[in-house]
Amino acid sequence: MTATPMFNDKSRFVRSPDLVASELEGEVVLLSVESSHFYNLNRIGSRIWDLLDQPLCIPEICRELMNQFNVSPADCESEVRQFIEKMLDQGLFRLA
Repeated sequence: MTATPMFNDKSRFVRSPDLVASELEGEVVLLSVESSHFYNLNRIGSRIWDLLDQPLCIPEICRELMNQFNVSPADCESEVRQFIEKMLDQGLFRLA
């Protein structure tokens, strides 16, 4: 694990290039080439993974998720921030 970099609402995120990804039963499974760890993303995490094929900031990610899932803006932002922090810490996402 690495220290999570500081970010704000304007920070943009993308997938780490050191991962192998595959869809399995509607969810994304990741393999970190660097650490040899597997990660399984749930449906919403998989959607965020799909969105981050291009650099996006948290408000942009939340707009997309709120269009697809029944979630309040405050809950969406909180959950996305926690998810992004965890993914940054694991080296699965990076700042663009």
